[in-house]
Order: sequence, then structure tokens, then C-alpha cells
Amino acid sequence: MKVWFVIVLAVFAAQAPAPQGPPAIVEGLVVRYGSSDAIAGATVELRKAAPPVPAGVNFIQLAPGTQLPPGVQLPPGTQIAPQPVSLTASTNAEGRFQIQNVPSGEYRIYTTRESGFVPGEYGQRSPTAEGLPFVVEAGQRYSGVRLSLAPVGSVS
Repeated sequence: MKVWFVIVLAVFAAQAPAPQGPPAIVEGLVVRYGSSDAIAGATVELRKAAPPVPAGVNFIQLAPGTQLPPGVQLPPGTQIAPQPVSLTASTNAEGRFQIQNVPSGEYRIYTTRESGFVPGEYGQRSPTAEGLPFVVEAGQRYSGVRLSLAPVGSVS
């Protein structure tokens, strides 16, 4: 009986999520592409990077806060996709932003402005290139993150 209890306890301990640790802070500056001119009123979004999908697995997305009804089973090879994590902040008059309470993980950082600029992403080498993921460790303060927005061009 004692051995059975130890086995059950070990199974539950193995399934317990690892502690995340204290949240991190990500802060930085949004500037005009190719210059140091700060951009006020931009939105900065930190999105949790999607984990790689294992071969043969299909994900289904549930609406936030919903669960499968009791007794409903998923087809083999189907899993419920994790809920996306998205944290946002706006830049102040000096183009600075701060996002607090960031759980550890891998993220992508995007910036947009309602009009006049092409959206930007952290780590872009050009205004149309893809950016780089950004790893956040528990309890760290990431300052000096620099994002650029390229002005929209027009011909008249």
C-alpha cells in the first residue's frame, strides 16, 4: 500500500508545473527607423512565441475561459492549444515604454502606431524583414530594448 501511495505521489509531482519565479520587466524605446527620433503614442506588444508543433499533432483553439464539456474526448493526435500571452504598453512623449509582470519565456516584440508608420518588430534588419525572438528570464529587468518604425511612403 505504501508503494502505491509513493507511485501516485510521484506521478502528481511530475505533472506539477515548474515554478515560474518572479515576473520580469521589459522596457525600452521606440524610434523612427534610421534615426534617434522618439515616437510617442506607439503601442508595444509582447507576444509569447508559439512553441514548435510536434509532428502528427493537431491543435484546436478554445475561446478564452472555456473548457471542453465533461466526457468529451479529443481525437487521437489532437491537443488543446495553449492560450496566447500578449502584454501591451504605450510609449510616452519620449518614446519610452515599460511592460511589467512578464512571465518567463520566449517572446516576440512588436510595435505599431495608428497612422503614418509600418509596424515594426524587435531584431528586424529592415522595415519588411522578420524580427527575432526575445527570451525573458524570471525576475530580470530588460532595459534598452530598441524598436524602430519606418514612415509610410506615398506618391502624389
